[in-house]
Amino acid sequence: MSQDPALAPSPQKQPSTFRSHWLNIRRKRFWLALTVVAYTLLGFFLVPVLISHYAEKAIEETTGRDAQIADVRFNPYVLSIDVSGFELSDRDGERLVGFDRLFVNFQASSLFRWAWTFREILIDSPYLFEERDPDGDSRLARLQAEMASRRPLNSEEEKESGLPRLLVGTIAITDGAARWLDHVPARTVDIEAGPVNVTVHELNTLPGRDGRQHVSVGLPGGARLDWDGTLVLQPFHSAGNISLSGGRMNLASAYLEAMLPLSKVIGMADLETAYRLSMDENGQLSARLENLQGKLSGFSLTGLEPTTDFLAVDRIELNDGSLSYPEHRIEIGSIEVGSPELTAWRDKEGQFSFEQLATADTVIEAKATTSNENSAAWDIRIREVRVKNGAMGWEDRSTEPVAAVALGDLELSLNDVSNQDNEQISVRSSLAFEGGGRAGFEGELIALPGFSLQGRLELAELPLSLGQPYLQQRLAVAIEDGALTTGLDLQVQADGAASAVGELEITALELRNTQEDESLLAWQQMKIDRYEVDSANATVRLSAVRFEQPYGRIRINKDLSSNLDGLVLEPEAAPDPTSKNGEEAELSLLVGGITVSEGAMDFSDLSLPLPFETQVSSMEGTVSTIDSQSVEPANIQLEGQVDEFGLARIEGSMDLLDPIRHTDVSVEFRNLLMTNLSPYSAAFAGREIDEGKLDLDLLYRIKDGQLAGQNDIVLSDFKLGGKVDSPDAVSLPLDLAVALLKNSDGVIDIELPVEGDVNDPEFRIGGVVWKAFSTLITKIVTAPFKLLGNLIGVDSEDFGQFQFLAGRHDLTPPEMEKISQLLKALVQRPNLAVDVSGVYDPVVDTPVLQYGKLRSLVFERMGRDPTVEAEKDELLSDEIRNVLESLFVEQFPEISLEQIRSGFSAPPLDDPEGDEVLDELAYAGELRDRLVDAQSVDPGQLQELARQRAQAVYDAFLANGSLDPARIRLSDPEETKSEDGEWVVMELGVADAP
Repeated sequence: MSQDPALAPSPQKQPSTFRSHWLNIRRKRFWLALTVVAYTLLGFFLVPVLISHYAEKAIEETTGRDAQIADVRFNPYVLSIDVSGFELSDRDGERLVGFDRLFVNFQASSLFRWAWTFREILIDSPYLFEERDPDGDSRLARLQAEMASRRPLNSEEEKESGLPRLLVGTIAITDGAARWLDHVPARTVDIEAGPVNVTVHELNTLPGRDGRQHVSVGLPGGARLDWDGTLVLQPFHSAGNISLSGGRMNLASAYLEAMLPLSKVIGMADLETAYRLSMDENGQLSARLENLQGKLSGFSLTGLEPTTDFLAVDRIELNDGSLSYPEHRIEIGSIEVGSPELTAWRDKEGQFSFEQLATADTVIEAKATTSNENSAAWDIRIREVRVKNGAMGWEDRSTEPVAAVALGDLELSLNDVSNQDNEQISVRSSLAFEGGGRAGFEGELIALPGFSLQGRLELAELPLSLGQPYLQQRLAVAIEDGALTTGLDLQVQADGAASAVGELEITALELRNTQEDESLLAWQQMKIDRYEVDSANATVRLSAVRFEQPYGRIRINKDLSSNLDGLVLEPEAAPDPTSKNGEEAELSLLVGGITVSEGAMDFSDLSLPLPFETQVSSMEGTVSTIDSQSVEPANIQLEGQVDEFGLARIEGSMDLLDPIRHTDVSVEFRNLLMTNLSPYSAAFAGREIDEGKLDLDLLYRIKDGQLAGQNDIVLSDFKLGGKVDSPDAVSLPLDLAVALLKNSDGVIDIELPVEGDVNDPEFRIGGVVWKAFSTLITKIVTAPFKLLGNLIGVDSEDFGQFQFLAGRHDLTPPEMEKISQLLKALVQRPNLAVDVSGVYDPVVDTPVLQYGKLRSLVFERMGRDPTVEAEKDELLSDEIRNVLESLFVEQFPEISLEQIRSGFSAPPLDDPEGDEVLDELAYAGELRDRLVDAQSVDPGQLQELARQRAQAVYDAFLANGSLDPARIRLSDPEETKSEDGEWVVMELGVADAP
């Protein structure tokens, strides 16, 4: 029945209509609305609480560790969940895993896709912490093991534990961070990475579905890792491109610095390659990298000991690389190293700097060994390796001074490099030495299985001074100048045998004798047109050696040694009589003669009474063939000019390779005026030569190590001139030497026969020893009074010595006898004067002076003359003892006499039980000794004693009036040391008479 409109409810009754429509439980819309409201309330409010509670509980039950979730939000309408503030802590409270926010948007299409489908998964600020213990265990490993033990998989679960069906539209990770703490290396590695940003599109695990993905990972320091390709998980197949840009070596450097003596590793890597990966049904992996391009920029290593930036490379570029597996083949088009700078050294113990990296070598070797045992060897081929604009600094700190070499402009090219046996590698290189000189090599080498090399080596103007630190370890020689130029065809065999054929030139050589600080050897040019060296046959063959403008210095020293003798600081070790084959070939040397043109030489013989030195110029001559396989000595013929009109000739024969076996050489000088030698005597002794003529014949013969020489020297009308200021002159009493040597006719005639074993460092020198200049000067300087004693037949080592008793200055009768004998000798040498210097010994003289001082003090207290001699025991008389006690009280007021007496009181020896009796003698002696020690003797009193002793000698010399007072000189007192503690010895000196 229809309702009358007039009876329709008025608008004021609409609420009742709403309740009847929506709140009526009989209506479906009520239940629909209730469902929506309940779904909304449960989804927005209850579900987050349940998720938070049960998620924390489930995680704690699964991991055994505390989990916290700050907030959970769920949107039931878009099926999204938003979790904030998640943290999973380890048992010690350390934060293991966490994130600020996780947002997951699930798609309902999962129902008909039969796959978990997500529109997006967003993770904001995720965090991961892993720490590895010294034993290799780690926090996450322990976590994984505990999770497995809490919920082990059954057999069915294991079968179904493959990858789930998954479709994800976008996965994004922003501001990720991680920390890795590793205690396994010797030095703990602590790495913090972040922020990390990752974006993945269209990730799926559906079988046979070829999804195209792009992954972009932002790494710390601005680096980026990009992957663009396809991924099929069942069966596994992936292809695409991977690139790394701006990658810094944080992880690698941390481990390198922890495992090796490195303090800093810097570098930025860029890498790009196309790849293909697949796995067949048998699990065999197949991998292929193509178009591999890589670049390492700004690479440097700092470390070692001492810390140094020992390697820096501007760039290392790898181009056109490829890798094939399981074919085990690597091919690289080119590797270019730009501007490398390497610093290397050898320390004082002989260890090379890179030996400090032996740990790395051991690891690499171990890995290589494992690889060789478990898999096929890799075939590695590099079409070209180039090093451009390289530099290297080398120091050998085992030498003194340090040997340093700086190389620059290093260019190196290697073609067809391979790790296969008997593969030939082309080599071309060049470099420059700092300070001059270049080197270059072009040839081929074979690296495996044994190293061999052949090619052409060129050295141009190489400074010989580079070898100075090594040379001076063996020779007292300094290379002042000189350059080496050579070109040689070099061959090095795999067994180590080497041979070379080439030409050689050394120019502008100058060697200095460092012991004498003088030039030793020099030449303008030394040239060998051809030389051959063969180590296998131990042969060296040289064509004729030509010297242009050579210069040499030969000097015979005072002990008949030469300036060449002391050059060898460390003789070569004797050859080992056995080698690898039981025998070692002896070196065979052949020199096709020596020619000298426009040579010069300085010759001197200091073994003569006066040093002889002259210069020889315009030297021409030859030395015949030198052959180590022949016993025939080389003939020597040299001739040159001495000064303006003098002549020098050297003739004879010598085994130049063994001069001790055979030497028969004569040196002849003629027409020499002594006045021409005045500059040399001035330089040596600070004196000119006014007059004199010289004839000199020197003959040196050595036969089987035995020296028999004869030096004949005649000086006529010889006269020394005035003194000359010379910084190198040695202060010697030459006037005295000449006066002793010159005969009544004014001629000095010296014959110095010399014989002995030259292998013995000490020669037996025959003849008149005092005629030898060195011996004469030594005797004059060190024992002139022994020579004076010989003049009057007195053979005494202490002829010029005077002995004084401790504390006294009077001369004993034996010393007075010496005065008398010295007066006789001085009469025969009117040009001599005696120097008298008083002496004192503080240790010996002081106690006597102290005793005398106490004695004088005691006698003055008693009113007696202290100069009157008294018995020693008198000092212990009762009267004197009273004075001693009085002085003792004054000197030591803090010590009572009774205390001293008690120390010397005891019962009589014949009555041990009787009363104590004072040992007066010991008591008085104690007082005396303490007072003696308390007397002060200053240095002035000791010096006065020395002056009194000198005056006593002075007065004794002049007592009979036979000696001019000007020939006796008093000098300042000197401190000395007594040898026996009783006598003090004073030595006289000698000087030129005024």
